[in-house]
Amino acid sequence: MSPSAANKSLDNRHRRTSSGSNSPNKRPKIESVEHDTTKANTSKDGNVLIWFRSDLRTNDNPALAQALELVTSRRNGGPESKSATAIAIFIMSPKEFKSHDVGAVKLDFILRNLRELSTALWDRYRIPLLVKTSSSAANVISDFKQLCKTYKVSDAFANQEFEVDETRRDNKLSTVLSDENINFHLLQDQCVVKPGELKSKSSNSVYTVYSPFKRRWFEVVKGSRDKYLTEAKALTQFKAPFNTETNLKVIGIDKPDEIPHVLEGFELDEEKRKHLSELWPAGEHIGLENLNKFCSSKSKTGAVAISKYQTDRNFPNLEQGTSRLSPYLAVGALSTKQCIVKAMAANGGKLDSGNSGIVTWIQELIWRDFYRHVLVGFPHVCKNKPFKLETMNIQWIFDDDDFKAWCEGRTGYPIVDAGMRQLQKTGWMHNRVRMTVASFLTKHLLHNWQHGEKFFANSLIDGDFASNNGGWQWVASTGTDAQPYFRIFNPYSQSEKFDPDGIYIKRWVPELAGLKTVAAVHNPHSVLSKKEIAAMGYRDTPIVEHKMARERAIEAFKLVLGKGMKIPNPKSSQGYGNHDYEQMETKGNSEKSKDPPAKASRKGKDKH
Repeated sequence: MSPSAANKSLDNRHRRTSSGSNSPNKRPKIESVEHDTTKANTSKDGNVLIWFRSDLRTNDNPALAQALELVTSRRNGGPESKSATAIAIFIMSPKEFKSHDVGAVKLDFILRNLRELSTALWDRYRIPLLVKTSSSAANVISDFKQLCKTYKVSDAFANQEFEVDETRRDNKLSTVLSDENINFHLLQDQCVVKPGELKSKSSNSVYTVYSPFKRRWFEVVKGSRDKYLTEAKALTQFKAPFNTETNLKVIGIDKPDEIPHVLEGFELDEEKRKHLSELWPAGEHIGLENLNKFCSSKSKTGAVAISKYQTDRNFPNLEQGTSRLSPYLAVGALSTKQCIVKAMAANGGKLDSGNSGIVTWIQELIWRDFYRHVLVGFPHVCKNKPFKLETMNIQWIFDDDDFKAWCEGRTGYPIVDAGMRQLQKTGWMHNRVRMTVASFLTKHLLHNWQHGEKFFANSLIDGDFASNNGGWQWVASTGTDAQPYFRIFNPYSQSEKFDPDGIYIKRWVPELAGLKTVAAVHNPHSVLSKKEIAAMGYRDTPIVEHKMARERAIEAFKLVLGKGMKIPNPKSSQGYGNHDYEQMETKGNSEKSKDPPAKASRKGKDKH
């Protein structure tokens, strides 16, 4: 995605919802059905359709497991039910991908994982994966209904998606299928504890602060481990082949559909596509292999990587400092539950005690649950609005050249430039650096966080709406449990603390690789002349001066958050605009910003 594409008006883009309800916080009905084969359908006839979405795996997949259980029970019911067949489907809607900011890098990963999934379903089990394209999100419902009728489906299964658009789609689809006497079963796989189950004991409301949510999460999960941490039946636990040639012949399917290598409008150049496939090989077997390595294989220091996570995760130059499982979680090649179960096994069965590194990693996985609970409890965050509605009054600056420089890693701040270049080259960025570059855009450049959120969503291989939105809002001080607006990351101190030898910066900003002193790597403008820096091919002047930018940001936020301004109407797009801050008298505290506590990294998807 080009920076200019991200510059378009944010007020007019769909984000994760279409028009919908008049009330910004009216919650769409969410129906999660834990399948009961004794009540699912009185008919012993009919085929079963499994709709794969963000769950591209055959292990710990509730929708797949329950669907195959139903088919098995029907086949065991007598000769009249022998024709029951399991069919899998994946529906692509390019227009929906665009409106939901799914970028080419993530879509390439989705397509590659679909090919692996199709092979896993077909080669041994003879379950065909059909791939259909809907011209728009609105047509998905009618297209799905027609598929059910074509293949004489009596029951359709899917795992739930919690965004507003997806919830409305599923509720409407349930009604449409019911009118056709087709059962639609929604299972829950994205969260360990599904949204709505955790409420504050004092107010019976959705948690908006992570720490008490985490404590309650641990309490609930420890109290019912079998309920929350038992994985769904794996495909390998079913008899193979699951379908027979006779079953498939009856419905007119003789093989799975071909998975396209690219969709129009989501092209990648061949060199980058090859690089991404080498860097991020697809398939749940790869995700599981990497999970096992992270939780059991020893690093160069002799320690298991996960056991050192609490300290190592903050250093972007350490290859084994984080698990790098976030892309596999984003497409559902791995589940959060699988990760937690494996981590507990490495921790002697303990969940919230034992090795501090393992517990810290589990706590980071809990953030995934937390942001989804927030998404359901406060759906206006799906509707192009900040969690803190009063922050709609912040007068953001927008400068196209500055935004483009940030996107391309040309700000003159080495750690920021390194992170943005890593993102462009690999589709991924280390979490500590994600926090730094996001803070730089929203506080130093005073750009609307939504521009950065959109650019990340379009660029990340591990793009995940709930985590990306929650992380950006945390950094921008507009979200739930956000950092205070006056806590502004100092890019220089961030790189000095977390890339002390400049290894990460030198790797991604090769212009600085030849510098002899670490001080010059972190801040070349404090050591070298403009002429010397320009000769290296690096920006000779930083895009903005740190102290001035910090004071400007504090003053801008203080105008809104420090004086109790009236909360704007969330249905209005007013409140975002340009302001000539060069003419504003800055009165913010010029004291050097302290670094946020390392124990609570809260930005983005790469926490894992």
